[in-house]
Amino acid sequence: MKQKLKRDKQRRDEKRKKRPKGYIVMKKILLVEDRPQRQQIFLEKQVIDLTNDILVNCADEAHRYLIEDIKTESIDWNQYSTIIIHRSGFSQEILDKLKEFCKENTIKLVFFSGGISSTFYMAQPYEFLQLNSKEFYTKNLKKFLETNKNNLLQLAYGEKWEVNILLNKLEKINKFIEDNRIEGDGENAYYSDFSEKINIDLLQTLIENLSIEEEVTVIKIEEIEKISKKILNKIKMKAIIND
Repeated sequence: MKQKLKRDKQRRDEKRKKRPKGYIVMKKILLVEDRPQRQQIFLEKQVIDLTNDILVNCADEAHRYLIEDIKTESIDWNQYSTIIIHRSGFSQEILDKLKEFCKENTIKLVFFSGGISSTFYMAQPYEFLQLNSKEFYTKNLKKFLETNKNNLLQLAYGEKWEVNILLNKLEKINKFIEDNRIEGDGENAYYSDFSEKINIDLLQTLIENLSIEEEVTVIKIEEIEKISKKILNKIKMKAIIND
């Protein structure tokens, strides 16, 4: 297996030398799954075909060689635009190395695992997504590969990812307000609690002029209600555009 990987690399290097000047190479998406049988069950259930020119499906033995390459820093990261990893198949040391490599090389990184309870996305300092295995192996993965846009939000939330995210945030914000009225004073809330539950960074990428004073400790409930109204208006606008 190790020799095969070396031969494949040599062939790629030879092809690269023969390419005409100005030739643009489509970077690959690397999917690393250490449980190929589990993967096959998901794929058959969701009717997903991973045969795709931009996808490298690294499973079973190849997964072990990849770990060795990461440890020795002998992998060519420049050939990948996105790395998708089954988180449970790697030690924390390897996961930390991957995060650092992706940060340094501006590579998108996705962790999926049955132990991940909720979907999380961040755009900076590099794009990072984590989600449950059942949320990963869905029709969203199929569309993600077919559209070839390499949009992690589409992978997480589907084709109508923007509206789906806004609806999700609206539900969470309204629940946060209601919980505060029951358990808090109904007027103020800790900003850290609000930011953690809502993922403000993601919301700010979708809503124009959503300005929140930085370094605040407390946020007024009436300010949160204004955010809720802005989200609702954005959803209505999207609905009109899509009609």
